[in-house]
Amino acid sequence: MIFCALIVVLGQVHLPQSLANPSVSSEDNTKTCTLPPYPHNGLWEVVRGHAQPGDEVDISTVIKFRCKEGYKLTSNNAYVVCDHDYDVNKVPECGKLCPPLYSSSTMTLKCIDRNGQDIKCSEATDGTYLSYECAPFHETPLGYRKNLLCIDGSWNYQPISSIISNDKFKGESRRYLGDIALLMTKDVIGLSEVVQPVCINNVNNIFLHVGDIGEIAGFGIDETGKPSQRIRVLKIPYKYETNCASELPRDWADKYNLPDKMCAGFTNMSKGICRGDSGSGLIFKNFEDNRYYVHGIASLAPGSKGQCNIQQNSLYTKVSFYFNFIDKELSKGYLEDCKLPAYPEHGEWVLVDGRKREPGDLVGSGTLLRISCHRPYRLLGHPVVRCDAAPSDMPICEKRCPQLEIPPGTKTLCKDKSNHTVDCSDLTEGGYISYSCSDAYISLPKGAKTLRYCRDGDWSSGVPLCEKKIEIKENGTTPAPTPAAPSNTNRTTSRVKVICTYASWWSYEGINPEDMDPFLCHYMVYAFAGIWSYGAVRVQDDYLDIDRNGTKGLYRRTTDLKLKNPKLKVILGIGGSAASNSSLFSDLCKDMRSTDQFIKSSMWLMKEYKFDGLDIDWLYPHPEPYEEKNFIDFLRKVRNALKKEGYLLSASVRSYPDGRGYDAKGMNDPYTGQNNALYFSSKEYVWERIHLNLAASAKNWMEAGISKSKLVMSVAFFGRSFNLADKRDHDLRAPITGAGPGVDGGFVRWNEICLNYENYTSVWDDEQKVNYKYKDNAWIGYGNKDSIWIKGQYVKKQGFFGVNVYPIDGDDVLGKCGRKQQLLKHLHGGLGNNFFSYYRYGIDKIKHKIRSPPCTILHGQFTHS
Repeated sequence: MIFCALIVVLGQVHLPQSLANPSVSSEDNTKTCTLPPYPHNGLWEVVRGHAQPGDEVDISTVIKFRCKEGYKLTSNNAYVVCDHDYDVNKVPECGKLCPPLYSSSTMTLKCIDRNGQDIKCSEATDGTYLSYECAPFHETPLGYRKNLLCIDGSWNYQPISSIISNDKFKGESRRYLGDIALLMTKDVIGLSEVVQPVCINNVNNIFLHVGDIGEIAGFGIDETGKPSQRIRVLKIPYKYETNCASELPRDWADKYNLPDKMCAGFTNMSKGICRGDSGSGLIFKNFEDNRYYVHGIASLAPGSKGQCNIQQNSLYTKVSFYFNFIDKELSKGYLEDCKLPAYPEHGEWVLVDGRKREPGDLVGSGTLLRISCHRPYRLLGHPVVRCDAAPSDMPICEKRCPQLEIPPGTKTLCKDKSNHTVDCSDLTEGGYISYSCSDAYISLPKGAKTLRYCRDGDWSSGVPLCEKKIEIKENGTTPAPTPAAPSNTNRTTSRVKVICTYASWWSYEGINPEDMDPFLCHYMVYAFAGIWSYGAVRVQDDYLDIDRNGTKGLYRRTTDLKLKNPKLKVILGIGGSAASNSSLFSDLCKDMRSTDQFIKSSMWLMKEYKFDGLDIDWLYPHPEPYEEKNFIDFLRKVRNALKKEGYLLSASVRSYPDGRGYDAKGMNDPYTGQNNALYFSSKEYVWERIHLNLAASAKNWMEAGISKSKLVMSVAFFGRSFNLADKRDHDLRAPITGAGPGVDGGFVRWNEICLNYENYTSVWDDEQKVNYKYKDNAWIGYGNKDSIWIKGQYVKKQGFFGVNVYPIDGDDVLGKCGRKQQLLKHLHGGLGNNFFSYYRYGIDKIKHKIRSPPCTILHGQFTHS
């Protein structure tokens, strides 16, 4: 997020005098100031201090204001000082920025803010007035205004494609007064030899004379009584209203010949307008500038026996009479004259001003587009362009080559196809990487290639091996060179860590910590504790969590699992459903005193109940970068405090780069889908395929720069259910009407699926490596034992740090469907841990021959090392 914090003038930053040189007389030392509320869409902070709105601060305290992205301070100074002139009600505000506008070779813009100060039109906020002048030999096109006003983040124009009628028009009941409307077309009307523009500006200052010949075109009823199949043009003379009235039927003229009408036509010459011509423009040529102006709009004419009377004059609505109405509406409209380009290959664009448009839609030529590329493509060129930019100026998306693992002792240099040095992570098609060994290493084998080229989105073969130089010992022995260890973490000596999340509220259904095998987890996360509004950690369920009247609560009963497995680490989860109000975390992260309260209270809880650390689980962080910065600063401070006491800190990240694979489908989707699929389905859309499965999510994280050694993949021990719209349509992506059986929008634990839904029809999806069941209108997608085993194999093969199980109590902990905790044991089997590695995929479907493995195989083998 970008903040508007400093006012820059001529390259220098100007601070308030009291900040640069604070000096206070002794008689002012007792003065204090009440700090103001945060401005809407902004923040403030005390320079060299910490405080909150409503706090009292001493004289000379300086406050610095800043705004969120898309907003700008309306004051010329970002600083306010507590002094004699301080007024809590007179502080800077954050005004919403209008889309930036710029001068060009054809026009010069000028903007004045609501305070009367000249400002850049690219920094206009509410109340800014814009005017412009055309360059020599240019003029304002039809439909444009020479002034605009910035109102609530947008210039005072509206999108085209509407009909605007005059408020006075009520049809026959008002004798067709105000019979005029504006048609704002969605598409630009192309001009040609037979389609020409007509002028309206200044029409109220151009006066017609009797006999002036006007022209009107249309497809009205012809002599045969049918609509004309070709456009026809009629030339007719203008007549004074009094002369016209005397020629029209008297009663009809008295009723309809109102002041807002003008008269034109012939009498007794069999020439006139008819049904189908209403709304056509009556135009006259102005010989002073040799242009045509529309003076009238065909309104009505007297009939004869229900038919058109082409022997009579007709009445037209005067354009000059409604010029102010037209001028006002045109000031809200603008001419869209640029067709939006196609999305770039492997990318997309959005309008900078936030409007929703599609390729082929029409917008103003000055409309700005922000271009972005899909992963793993990289943008080449400037990310912001005008709609009317030349094709050669449009940026393109080129595919990045996969990130390489560089062996130790290796030096690299990367260059793009133009031979410019670039970051190796940004190399695209045609680029190359050159290798060399550092001084302490030699290159083997001799003659190994030192260049690798990026072609077709992949690397050419050949990686040099840098080995440590041979050292000659004093005794004359020469040890053999030892190749440097590879940088990846997928070694046989390093096991994948298993993190088990315990959903403590299921204890009410009889699933308790003592029921779980502590040797099947390296870490156990207790979910959840909450947060008070002032920052302290809040016990979520006093009755369940803490010790009461000599009886141990779940906190202590969970950490007591370490008495069985001393290597188990038990972590207290903070947040989740216990802090679903995102403002709790937001306020906590931006306030230092709240952070101190958080650290102090969490330290007490961990010491009292023997937790080994904290897991911060902010479910729904705000997307603004300033929230991200506050969160990172908060985590850094908490980590430093916990590290001093030997505690661990982790953060569960629910936001994701371009996708998610965990709990990816639910009741808000329009059709059935898997919430924890490993791979995509061929039935899915392209976007879903590259975002909504575990493999895609992991790939996106790695392409975002996260090392495999830091990734933990979440495996769901629950499914999502749906209510089928038609029980006959029960395949993947079948239409639904909402959630099916279960709680919280179709949440169904695996131990419920195996016990209560055994008589459902079961289908294995070999593409996504998951299962689903259906019966009547109920449909449940989930991962069975085979699916969990395969996910374990995937995690091991990828070399991830670990796998997170949620919730561990969603497994068959009590053994009601067979072996206890069989999902977690199958996960270990897929990871290749101990006797589970003896089973191959699908072995649970046959009787294994291992009767009774030694206990020592289990105990001590799944612990944290």
